Amino acid sequence: MAFYLAIEGGGTRTVGGFYDDTTLLAEATAGPSNPLAYGTAAAAGVISELATRLVTPGVEAYTLLAGIAGMMSEELARDMVGQLTTLPGLRHASITTDLHPLLYAHVPDRPGILAIAGTGSSILVHDGQGGFRRFGGRGQVMGDDGSGYKLGCAALQAIAHGEDGIAPPTSLQHGVPEALGLADAAALVPWSLAATKQSVAALASVVSEAAEGGDRVALECVQTQARLHARLTAAAAGTIAGDGTIPLFVQGGVIEHSELFRRYYFDYLSGTPRLTHEALRVRGHEAVLSLRGVNGAAPWCHEIGVDSPTLSSTEGQSENVAPIDQVDTATFVTSMVDHQRHVVRSLQQQHGALTKVVDKAGAALRAGGRILYMGAGTSGRLGVLDASECPPTFGTDPSQVVGIIAGGERALRDAVEGAEDDEVQGVADLQAQSPETQDILIGIAASGTTPYVLAALDHGRKLGCTTVLLCCNPQMAGHPVDHVIALATGPEVLPGSTRLNAGTATKVALNIITTGAMAQSGYVYAGCMVKMRASNIKLRARAVRMVAALADVSEARSAKLLEDAKYDIPIALIMAWHAVDASVARQRYQKSEGRLDEMIKESATP
Repeated sequence: MAFYLAIEGGGTRTVGGFYDDTTLLAEATAGPSNPLAYGTAAAAGVISELATRLVTPGVEAYTLLAGIAGMMSEELARDMVGQLTTLPGLRHASITTDLHPLLYAHVPDRPGILAIAGTGSSILVHDGQGGFRRFGGRGQVMGDDGSGYKLGCAALQAIAHGEDGIAPPTSLQHGVPEALGLADAAALVPWSLAATKQSVAALASVVSEAAEGGDRVALECVQTQARLHARLTAAAAGTIAGDGTIPLFVQGGVIEHSELFRRYYFDYLSGTPRLTHEALRVRGHEAVLSLRGVNGAAPWCHEIGVDSPTLSSTEGQSENVAPIDQVDTATFVTSMVDHQRHVVRSLQQQHGALTKVVDKAGAALRAGGRILYMGAGTSGRLGVLDASECPPTFGTDPSQVVGIIAGGERALRDAVEGAEDDEVQGVADLQAQSPETQDILIGIAASGTTPYVLAALDHGRKLGCTTVLLCCNPQMAGHPVDHVIALATGPEVLPGSTRLNAGTATKVALNIITTGAMAQSGYVYAGCMVKMRASNIKLRARAVRMVAALADVSEARSAKLLEDAKYDIPIALIMAWHAVDASVARQRYQKSEGRLDEMIKESATP
């Protein structure tokens, strides 16, 4: 029996289905996977996530079928597949754009046209003999006529002309700001300067509604974009030889959800008699499944065999970046700053995994357990750093968040040769902490393959700890731990130097985990670090401001409360809230088990 993982991905979301020869076995949705927008490492990370969630355990071999927006070349496809080679069972991949499978699924052996009018727009033509040609689809500057984006832009320009008195007024002058939650049309200027393509395209529904309500300006916007999209469709139809009918399939939010746009679009096409509209019978991953029948020689579908695992993406050469020793300083700085976009995107891609781990870490602390970090080199130092910052920041006991680094304390300053490869020491260092079932063990390894870390995680899982692998290698998405946070940071500016993007993304992930866990466990109140240690002049001044704000008292009164409470912020707050002295405040605080949110609910009567 053959198995297939069918993936359809775009700039908003990715859907996947796992099939045997005849049956859909499981399906799921993940984040965006357009490699041109997010990078091939991020795209590979999304596919790894779906594979981990969908592929049935025990399946020894399956084929990846993928239709992904932005997958415009075989080079991109091979780059992405190269980052998926450690997925258990993956043996072969057929990869193309998101449009080709959709049209091929409906007309595999006859001519046909697929017209897309959504956020963007394009036309795909199948000549019936295996050849495909694309019209439009050149982005918001050079193309996208008939798209939601161009409809939104037309509306914004019409609003500006109406405000300036060079065109008729329109209800859009009030309707668009209202839909965006803005005060008036003037507020659209700063909004538009920061707006994404998707947010501008979302205005299409507002424009269509105004047009249907009789607004002539909005109606003209809809008519113009429908006409442009119809002209492009007619031009595409003119390239198909013969005199038979040509099935036309349409897809996209604008053409499917705006009845007015749709009516004008087909009216403008009425002069192209060969076209006959047909409904799409399959979509998404079900349409991608049609790639099973594609001839391996088809130039539009990239057939890639999967052989042996490749290096982590952090070891690769960054695309379009010259060696840093061969560029001037300004170019070097620009490159370093630009690369930070990969850090943010990698964290966005792992939003779901981070959310789960924050909840698990918070639960561990509330149950009296600990957060244990284990890592080697830069990863280990980051874990120790985050652990050491928790006591002064949140007032935790040093035993509650513990950082363990391969090679011990010396490794914080010097490289300890071979420490990261010592599996036995990894287990021994973990065992020295007497791990318990209520603890959460987070192994940190940029490559995801550090023996010291993986051995400790395996041992911790056997002991019943919640185990997490935090890495920067999407290939490790399926590693056997409770949770994997695989940050697809991609190649470094300096290949292999994981103290750069990988290190930054890892530090942010650790910030998210501990800050979220502390917020869930009573160490944060009203967004303030109420249990911090006021151990110097700066922190004591912060404590005074904090108590003054939270207790609604003067800073002079706040300072006196803190002095009486020996600068214990929660005690000073309880003294203010309940009008009690420090000793009574301590008793009440202990009774509440250190939860200030419980104390504020109680009566202020002593």
